[in-house]
Order: sequence, then structure tokens, then C-alpha cells
Amino acid sequence: MIYALVKLEFFSPYTSVPFLAEHGRGNIAPPPSTLLGALAAAYFYPKETNAFDDVINKVRHVSFWVPPYAFAENILRHFSAFSQRPQRLKVISAAMKALTTKTLSEDILRDFRNYGGLQRPEALLSAALSPIGMAKTVLQVLYQPASRLEVYYYAPAYVLYVLDDEELAKRAGYIFRVGPKESLVSATPLRIHGVEKHRGVVSTRFYLPARALPGGCGERFLVNYMAWRPGGNPFNAGVEPFCLPRPLDEYMELVVLADGWVPVKVKTEEREFQAVVPEHAAP
Repeated sequence: MIYALVKLEFFSPYTSVPFLAEHGRGNIAPPPSTLLGALAAAYFYPKETNAFDDVINKVRHVSFWVPPYAFAENILRHFSAFSQRPQRLKVISAAMKALTTKTLSEDILRDFRNYGGLQRPEALLSAALSPIGMAKTVLQVLYQPASRLEVYYYAPAYVLYVLDDEELAKRAGYIFRVGPKESLVSATPLRIHGVEKHRGVVSTRFYLPARALPGGCGERFLVNYMAWRPGGNPFNAGVEPFCLPRPLDEYMELVVLADGWVPVKVKTEEREFQAVVPEHAAP
């Protein structure tokens, strides 16, 4: 079992959208699914893949140290040069084919479904929407302004991985994106001098599942619903409530933990961090 701690410097703002949505208010911090995706991207670089199982099965726990922050929800262009992805180009190409041929092939419908934000394009066809009308609808979803939660971090963030693979732990130091590509400036692995169980009150900014605390987050902490697993079936993503520190709070002070959760101290070259991990990830 290997602990890896990576210091993250963000170029504000960090932007987020809700799970399985194109618009609206997202999370204050990158969820575990995003952190696992970031590790998988670094592990499989330069060829990204959806083979998340190779990484996920070797991760015992992951959490994010939420720095002091402020946030706002603004209207942004969903499609821009700064957030371009190959998937969006596939949507444009499929729409152009539909406009040119005035038909909807299986390949076009697949791209509309997978990348164009239309979960049931066949339902639109049954509503007598023409191929041209379908292409216009997809492009409207792609180009229209969208609301985004912008989170401004006032200090460095940290991501904590507990891993079963030494090579994967090394790759954690090569993270090159966490969420939107342009948000992350640097990722620096910290040398860990030791990890041991902690006694007494836990003072931390690492978020944790609400089930790790008796009674959940209560009114003391902010609640965000986040997914554990990236990609795949949304019903198997493991979405649950997490407790996060509020903007003006210095730390989350945790006195009592639920059964199965252990407080730990992670001593690094920079400072000592306190966190809460499941028993199977404890030293």
C-alpha cells in the first residue's frame, strides 16, 4: 500500500458542471471520479483510454484538499477554443453529414447520442423532427451559452491517493489535467516521510463521504453529491453526498468518526496533513 500526495496549483477559476449534465451548478471541488480520471490519463498517456478498471482496481482511496475558496455561477460559452475536445468535433462532423445527406445514419445517431448531449435521438425522430432539424438541435446544444460554477482557490490544493501499485503512484506526479484542461497550472508530488494513525480531533480540508461521520455532514459542512467512478454506467458511478469545508472555515474539525473510518497523519517535506480514510486504506 502506497500513499501519494500531489500538490496542485490551479489557474482560477476551476469550473465544474453537474454529473451527467451540460449546464448548471457543479461541485466546489473535483470529485473522486475526476481525480481517478486524472490519474488514469497520466497512467495511459499519450493515448487516453476508457480502460478505467486497470486504475480503479488499484486505488484504495482518493480525496481532495479543498483550499480556501470563493465561487460564482456565470454564463459561459459551452463551445470555445479553450475547451475544445475531439468529441465536439465529432458532433459537428455528424451534423454536417446530416445536413448534406438529409439522412440520419446509425453512425450519425451514435455521435449525436454519445457526444451531442441527446440521450434519446430516436424520440426526436418519432416526433417528426427532420434530419436537418435534428442536426440544428444538436448544434444548438453544442453552441449555446451554458451556466458554469466558477471556483476560485486562494491557495494550493492537494490530492491524496492510496494505491496498490508503485508505478501508478509514480504516475500520480505526472497529472496534467484535473477537469478542464486549462485550469491546472502544475502538479508537484510531495515526498512523504511517514503515515500513521492519528489520535484526537482531526483538523482537515480533505473532503470525505457523509457516511464517514455519525449523523452525516449536518449544518457544519457543505454537502456536494459526487461520483466515485469515472465513465461507464452512471448507475454504477457510486454517487453519494460528501462533506466539504465551507468557504470561510479554516478547517473541518472532526471529533467522532463512523465505524470503518480511521484518522491519519501524513507527514511530508512541506507540512503535516490530517485526513480520514477507510480502514482498508489505513497504515
